[in-house]
Amino acid sequence: GRAPGAGAALAFAALAAITALSIDWSIAPDLSYVETGRTLAYFATFAGAVALARLAPTGTEAVARGVLAAAVAICAYGLATRVWPASFDELAFTGRIGQPFDYWNALAGVAALGLLPGLWLGARRTGGPLGRALAFPACGLLIATLMITQSRGALAAAVVGGALWLLLVPLRLRSLVVLCLSAAGAAPVVAWA
Repeated sequence: GRAPGAGAALAFAALAAITALSIDWSIAPDLSYVETGRTLAYFATFAGAVALARLAPTGTEAVARGVLAAAVAICAYGLATRVWPASFDELAFTGRIGQPFDYWNALAGVAALGLLPGLWLGARRTGGPLGRALAFPACGLLIATLMITQSRGALAAAVVGGALWLLLVPLRLRSLVVLCLSAAGAAPVVAWA
């Protein structure tokens, strides 16, 4: 039968194999061993996710909620360091926020990663009204974090992801409502920061 995700898992396995083979021609083989181990760990995680998706095909909502909740918790902590710097990050001398990672691009990447699940949870027709309503402030918090970090790469990733979302998903108007209202809620915070 069909095996959704098998092609992507095989492509990832090929990348891991090429990474392992690169040890032979590497200038720094010790670093190539580390990168091979990291790539194999990423592949194992990805293959496990594909297997779990096959075992629980209706678990999309739980995964989206988990990713959104984690992104909101991390970004809320990052914004709290900006509001109360003496309590969280007293050694920060920059206008960019980066806690809890000490690196603003990582925090912005988490914010960009959480935006699409937020759009989906806020725009879908199924599910409870509380979950759809909470997606608006969650997306606003993620947008504010993304803008305050001033990460161009994460902003580009969020724009490309949002554009693909609006092109490919049939819930365009509902998604635009979530995105625009969330951005309007984040705008005063971003302007103040």
